[in-house]
Amino acid sequence: MAKKERLDTYLVKLGKFDSTERAKAAILEGRILVNGECVDKAGTLIAPSTEVSVKEKDEEFVSRGGIKLKRALEVFRIDVKDAVVLDVGASTGGFTDCLLKKGASFVMAVDVGYGQLAWPLRNDPKVLVLERTNIRHLTSDKLPILADLVVIDISFISVKKVIDNIKRLASSDAKYLILIKPQFEVDKKYVEKKGIVRNPKTHSKVLMDVWRDFEERCFKVEGLTFSPILGAKGNMEFFFYLRAGKEKIKDDSFVAKIDELVSSAHNALLRD
Repeated sequence: MAKKERLDTYLVKLGKFDSTERAKAAILEGRILVNGECVDKAGTLIAPSTEVSVKEKDEEFVSRGGIKLKRALEVFRIDVKDAVVLDVGASTGGFTDCLLKKGASFVMAVDVGYGQLAWPLRNDPKVLVLERTNIRHLTSDKLPILADLVVIDISFISVKKVIDNIKRLASSDAKYLILIKPQFEVDKKYVEKKGIVRNPKTHSKVLMDVWRDFEERCFKVEGLTFSPILGAKGNMEFFFYLRAGKEKIKDDSFVAKIDELVSSAHNALLRD
């Protein structure tokens, strides 16, 4: 009997993709059909001659950020219909685009840069563009309304340094979806060449440290997952789903699952 192979490896062998990383991304995006059925695990063992097909990629968002947020919304079952959203670190607008297509009524797109937001979003009446705006200095009087959902995708600074001010820009019962980028949350000694963090122990440390920090700031962790695709330079990223509270909340329900989550992320995204 011929030896079975991992799905991601098998796809490369068939010439469907030029690397297992690209194959894994397509698998997580739900684009791979095995005998006509969608398979979303890269490690699924496939027998030779198995019928495997690839669905065409739908460029549904203006940037890869939309793919990341879409999966987080699905995993946490968050309905954004009619939501008022604060998009921190909007950049090209992947998150904003995803939110609008999912039914958000209004998005306040904040970024310290200028001229990055995609033209269709810039001209959408449902989008308030706040460029050249440092989120640490933004005050609620500069916003027409407080957000009931906050999404965050920032770089070159720790989320810990901005979350307190962001909290002032949202309603008391707001939900938060925060993309955590380990390379910006740890000491430089943990970051490898080209700004990459690969060690699973470091990933677990980051998630635990950020978790505890959120608790100290009176946030309740409702969920935790990993991004379905790597960052631009190849870094693994994670999403926290939070709700704000008035008191410090000690909830260890997810803590025991951090190592398991990190292991799953590595198997899905980094394992060859």
